[in-house]
Amino acid sequence: MRQAIGLLSLSALLSCSNGLAPSNDLGGTWAGNFSLPGSRIDLNLEQADRNITGTGSFAFEAGRAGTLTVTGSYDRPRIALVLHYDFGLNLTYSGTVFFLGFPRQMRGILADSLGHEYPLTFTRR
Repeated sequence: MRQAIGLLSLSALLSCSNGLAPSNDLGGTWAGNFSLPGSRIDLNLEQADRNITGTGSFAFEAGRAGTLTVTGSYDRPRIALVLHYDFGLNLTYSGTVFFLGFPRQMRGILADSLGHEYPLTFTRR
């Protein structure tokens, strides 16, 4: 019995340093969850330490579509991003990253410089 407990403890310890352990890396593709047809924000993020950079694309319902760049920071579990749209608009995103074995969702608020706030969830693809 003591050997079984020792093996389980060793196994748990080793799993913290292998590919099966939860990852802090937010690198990859994230898609905004919108209820409005025709609206979308897709992000391709890269992470270096706590710094986040990336590119993406967007479409507004019955309106403009284009590209954007992303800068920001990640201090687990909090994320702060600035979305720089190709036509000059900059929006901030502040949220929390939720894990299901690895970063799976970002839930937060997208805000403009006038104080308008929009709840937005991104799901990892």
